[in-house]
Amino acid sequence: MVELNEREKKIVLIKFIMHNDGPFSKLPMNVRETMLQTTCKLLGYEYDKDAMLDLGQAVLDVQKAVNSSGEQFMKANSATIQDALKHLKFGKDKKLS
Repeated sequence: MVELNEREKKIVLIKFIMHNDGPFSKLPMNVRETMLQTTCKLLGYEYDKDAMLDLGQAVLDVQKAVNSSGEQFMKANSATIQDALKHLKFGKDKKLS
């Protein structure tokens, strides 16, 4: 099994606590930041707010690029997507717009 390094684990924490649409998404940003800071401290990781903000922004930039690439692929390959959806039994009679 692959071991994540500290930086990679911080990315996971940022995604889970700060950027996730899950259980913490409704909490105020300052509460989530405190949770992130506390979690890092409990795990023995250094918490540098500026470094974490930079890392979080880098995560969002990659996510945006992946979403954009996926959207472009879907637009360019709508027939393939429609065929795949039919095989998965989704949208048998629906067309992608």
